Amino acid sequence: MSDIYDVIQSFADGEPVDPMELEAALADPDGRAHLVDIAVLRKLVKGTTAVASMPTGAGRTVRHPIRWLAAAAMVVMSASPGSALRRSTSRP
Repeated sequence: MSDIYDVIQSFADGEPVDPMELEAALADPDGRAHLVDIAVLRKLVKGTTAVASMPTGAGRTVRHPIRWLAAAAMVVMSASPGSALRRSTSRP
């Protein structure tokens, strides 16, 4: 696991990680920001999951705009590292 994002994601998922790799990943400001983003997204998703699973009158689930916001934020966060890598590698 050499990518800081993979190391931090594995740590956040509860998977075993090399302490030295985690220390190096958290020493990078982007790594710390990624960990904060993961925590915020998980809190948003966890908070909306409880509300979204409550049944309403006709057996439908409640859908809130925050659920869509959380989904959109996850898409943006997953695309951001890839676009940054493309920009840094495409320069001569």
